[in-house]
Amino acid sequence: MDSLTSIVAGIDFSPCSATALSQALRIAAWNRSAVSALHVAEPMVEFLPDPMIFPAPMLGVQADPAETARNAWPGFASGVTGKQTVSLEIAVGAPVLETVRYVQEQKADLLILGAYGDVEKSAGVGIFAGSCVQRVGVRVMLVRKEHAGPFKSVLACVDFSPTSLESVETAARIAAQDGAALHIIHVFREPWSKMSPKAPDPLASPEFQQKYRDAIVQHMREFLTPLEHELAFAKPVLHAVGNDAASRGILAAASLESCDLIVLGATGRSAWKQVMLGSTVARVLREAPTSLLIVPRAEESAGGTPAGAGEPGSN
Repeated sequence: MDSLTSIVAGIDFSPCSATALSQALRIAAWNRSAVSALHVAEPMVEFLPDPMIFPAPMLGVQADPAETARNAWPGFASGVTGKQTVSLEIAVGAPVLETVRYVQEQKADLLILGAYGDVEKSAGVGIFAGSCVQRVGVRVMLVRKEHAGPFKSVLACVDFSPTSLESVETAARIAAQDGAALHIIHVFREPWSKMSPKAPDPLASPEFQQKYRDAIVQHMREFLTPLEHELAFAKPVLHAVGNDAASRGILAAASLESCDLIVLGATGRSAWKQVMLGSTVARVLREAPTSLLIVPRAEESAGGTPAGAGEPGSN
């Protein structure tokens, strides 16, 4: 991630967004990149309430949301190193639309948000964070409150698409900068998973299963050859994991390896591009108890995707 020039941190004054600001400043220090803090204040809806329902003392009690944000900023995230170098930008409007507009205007390379707002979630991300991933078109990091410092264990997901190659490159840079363990996973559908135990087949032997996994790992090594330099520093461990659902395989591996960051592509080999998130990513967004980094879809290379690659791990 040393090519970043502009980072935007979304601020809603929750503890999770304080973590987002901390990560933005930390990552910016690697890249000598600019950091912008953005708060989107939703406009007040003006209407004349029925005095029988809303008594007069209740009228006009809501303050200007932009002014409220300006007043809250000085005391917000006071313990975050480098906060004094950042000024708060305030937009008024629909949060997702204004965030997308601001990121595009700033030509930002990375948007960092809290995974959720004031209502903490034991797993998954909030509606706002998920909507930004789908619409913003740049890398989005969604951080949990407890992940303000360096990451300790990073999981990158491979489905043999160009996007997943970019995901691994991004994960490798983070792992190298943070001194974190790097795990690279491909989830495949086991060809023997639906075989009946009453009708043994030599294909289901333990020896065959291990050879199958070894072949996938070798295919992963070949796929990752363009990143040989980056991966030399990160020293990744490659995993071929059998599971009928890619999202379950990813989450199980993240739990097994105690990963605090999962990096994956917004869409895999789907032709939908930016129109919708891949189903695997959508499920991970709903269920992951970790921080997440989502990489937008890369354009297909002239050579295309490796033959037979990644169908069960695709998004």
